[in-house]
Amino acid sequence: MNKLFYFLTLAGLLFTAACGDDDEPIHGTRYNRSYDLLNHVTDASTGNVIAVSKNKVNYVIDVANLTADAEFGVKLDGSTTTPFSFSGIKIENPSYGIYKFANPTPAASVSGFAGHIDLNEESTQFSFITGNYRVCATLPEIFYLNCNTVSTHTDGTSVTHKDDKPMYQFEINPEDMTAKVIVMCFNDPKQYRYIVNCTGNGATVTATPEGYTITADKLITTTTYSQGQAVTNDVNGVEDDGTEATQGKPKKLYIIYNLNAKLNIFTNSFQASFQMGQRPDISMSVSTNGTVY
Repeated sequence: MNKLFYFLTLAGLLFTAACGDDDEPIHGTRYNRSYDLLNHVTDASTGNVIAVSKNKVNYVIDVANLTADAEFGVKLDGSTTTPFSFSGIKIENPSYGIYKFANPTPAASVSGFAGHIDLNEESTQFSFITGNYRVCATLPEIFYLNCNTVSTHTDGTSVTHKDDKPMYQFEINPEDMTAKVIVMCFNDPKQYRYIVNCTGNGATVTATPEGYTITADKLITTTTYSQGQAVTNDVNGVEDDGTEATQGKPKKLYIIYNLNAKLNIFTNSFQASFQMGQRPDISMSVSTNGTVY
């Protein structure tokens, strides 16, 4: 399943979430869900990263009896898949559509099992310890909805984004440890532009004991505005002066520079800084932090 995460309600725009297999419910109270997961494995005693790989989880969620079954595999050493199968895991329902795992020992070989299934955003995250391994599984598309963002412009003025509430997504490819970076719902009052999303490819991903660090000196981006236009931003682009002569040509307004994002996949939180603009010295500096929800 191709997963995309875009969820907008602001100004009548629609943003759809990173999705798994959206099956119909069984008998109205049991749901099948299947997701491709990014498994982050560390040494449980030292925290040193051992492996990052992809595998699949299959759930049966019983929302009437508040239980879940789970089948998945993890390449604990990075190469050989170890299967896991849990039946009747107790779950809690703290808010609409979100179910938290409530049994820390769903099998004798597992401890500290915790996480959630979100039927609204079609996502899941869980972590546990088995033997000498600590595992944390997420979607490869790690997103953050509840964020505090401040942008500081070259004239020294700052904007605290309380109304537009930008959101962020990092789509990690474990094959080459690169990421697509997406900034969403970002208002630039200096340019009178509302950015639906600004997407750049090829950021470098480094696995850390807490999750991932994502960095990039420069990301060439494509920006989609609220009016629906998609514009490529490139260092060799033209100044976006709104004239007919520049229409349809690459611009250089929202190139992303000096990205440094630290993702904690155990606490579902992150912090990041970057610059958006024509070049590092003509840009706005952005700092942000937040959580998944």
